[in-house]
Amino acid sequence: MAIVFCGQEKNAATCSLARTSMIPHDNPAVLVAQGNALTDPKLKDGDALKTVSKAAANPTFSENC
Repeated sequence: MAIVFCGQEKNAATCSLARTSMIPHDNPAVLVAQGNALTDPKLKDGDALKTVSKAAANPTFSENC
């Protein structure tokens, strides 16, 4: 079974960095969408949210998100 990495990042610069940082790890096909995951989720299967078997998240460290 292949491991597929996907994610969504609100900040455009951080989103680009996440995509770029996967190239040296030999995984250039990673899917990182740009936008607010809570108000505008991009990772969908049709109209439903994408289902994954494992998930990891970084909490926000600012009240101004």
